[in-house]
Amino acid sequence: MNSEVIRPQNVHKSDLSIHRVFESDYIPRCWKCLGYFHKSSDCTELNAKCTKCSGNHMRKDCNSNDEECCNCLRENVNYHTKHISEHSPMSKVCSVFRSKLAIYQRPKVL
Repeated sequence: MNSEVIRPQNVHKSDLSIHRVFESDYIPRCWKCLGYFHKSSDCTELNAKCTKCSGNHMRKDCNSNDEECCNCLRENVNYHTKHISEHSPMSKVCSVFRSKLAIYQRPKVL
């Protein structure tokens, strides 16, 4: 480890990089389609998704006993993946959520 004291006059702008630091499992999310990286106001989906079963209704109107993740279903259809979808789209153990979180938390040089 370098024990040299860094003084402002010795630091050049090209020597520095800035990284985002995350302490939570936050990802920007649409509360209409429950997808990631966009807001409800920018959503192109026609219907809102239920946060339990992913049906085209609000959670308060849900009659389903089963949970189904619309993000896993969407990835399976669009990318021919085999995500297990028997969980709520709000689940922190969702494999799509975990992969999107890894992308969002990747350090970026600003």
